[in-house]
Amino acid sequence: MSFINAMQERYTTKQYDSSKKIDGDTINQLKEILRLSPSSINSQPWKFTFVSNQDTKEQLSKVSWINTSKVVDCDTLVIFSRIDNLDLFEKQIESELPKGAVDYYKENVKPQPVEQTKVGLISKYIWR
Repeated sequence: MSFINAMQERYTTKQYDSSKKIDGDTINQLKEILRLSPSSINSQPWKFTFVSNQDTKEQLSKVSWINTSKVVDCDTLVIFSRIDNLDLFEKQIESELPKGAVDYYKENVKPQPVEQTKVGLISKYIWR
């Protein structure tokens, strides 16, 4: 099946069967796929947290608005979070990215006001 066909036939899961479990190999593949997710200048300013502990999922479900049962019943919850600390972000890119990407950041992104930089970083990842 092609990617476009898969997207045309996708659907939103309305309910999870709490008796079904995801095997470790599948979880590890998902972690690797997420780790390899592309971003602007290859900075990956996000973090994925995998939660399978039932007590933790129940605590998180209390702040998940209308998705309480989905959080509790899913086998593994994946939490997507972003790096909001610009100092931490800058240290990360300077230590992990090639010189060209670091230079681009320093010349084109960093000179902007802090709030504009945060909005720019966020929008690049939301609207891709």
